[in-house]
Amino acid sequence: YSYDPVTRQFASLGAFTNPGGSSPRVFDITIDGNHLYAVGRFKFIDGVEVNHVARYELSSGTWSSIGDGNENGITVGLPRAVEADSNSVYVGFGREGESRVGTLEVNSIARWDISSQAWSAMNGGLVLADDLDPTSNLAAVHDLALVGGTLYVGGSFQSAGGAPIEGLATFAPVSGWSQLGSGIEGTVVAVD
Repeated sequence: YSYDPVTRQFASLGAFTNPGGSSPRVFDITIDGNHLYAVGRFKFIDGVEVNHVARYELSSGTWSSIGDGNENGITVGLPRAVEADSNSVYVGFGREGESRVGTLEVNSIARWDISSQAWSAMNGGLVLADDLDPTSNLAAVHDLALVGGTLYVGGSFQSAGGAPIEGLATFAPVSGWSQLGSGIEGTVVAVD
C-alpha cells in the first residue's frame, strides 16, 4: 500500500499472490529514484511472475521482474532485506540453509547488476557453519543499508567473501568485502 498524506487515504500497489493460496508477505522495501523494490513471500504481482523480488515503477505504476526467463528472481530461499541504488539491487536471505537467484547458487546474499542485467554471488557471500552439518550454511541477513555505493550488511554470519568477518560487513562492487574496525562479535539485527 501507499499512503497519501493529503487525502489521508491508502491505495493498493497491486495484487500479490502465491500458487496454492498461501498468504503473500512483503518483508522489506526500498526506493531509489523512480523505482521501489520489494522482497518477500510472493510469486506474482498483478499477474506478473516476479519470484519474491520485484521492481515498481513509480511514474507508471507498473511492476516488473528482476531478471527474465530462468534468471527471474529468487528460485530457492526467502529474501528478508533489499537495498538498491542506480547500479545494483542487493537481496539478503533469511536462514533457510540454501539460496539461489535464477540458476545461481548464492550464500545468503546476492547482487543484481542493473547495467549487465545479471545476478552475482558477491565473492562467495556470507557463511555461518552448522556445527551439526558442516556442509550446511546457516548465515542470515537481518538488515541492509547503502551509503555512497557501499553496502552495509548486518546479520548472523562468521565469514564474508571467505574472510573471517562476523555479524557486520561492508561490500563494494569494486573492492569486495571488508570488516568495520576490529569487528563485532555476534549477531547484528539492524543497520542504518
